[in-house]
Amino acid sequence: QKGMIPIMPLSGVDSKLFEEAKEIGLEKQIPKLEKLFMINSDEIPKSSSKDVDLAIKTKKSVTVMIGPNNVHDILDSLE
Repeated sequence: QKGMIPIMPLSGVDSKLFEEAKEIGLEKQIPKLEKLFMINSDEIPKSSSKDVDLAIKTKKSVTVMIGPNNVHDILDSLE
């Protein structure tokens, strides 16, 4: 929807992210990563209760049975 931005889970994001970006050759992308991940909580838009209620009503769960061919079964089911 217009004006809506996804809120990414930020657990585990720390300064090591930037070190690893350098290691894999993403030096040019570090300013973009900093802009994306280094935000204040004040900058995150407040979700309206209507949006939250809709998300709760339309949430879906996926059950995965553990087995040796899970990846193949999942990919086959998408066809």
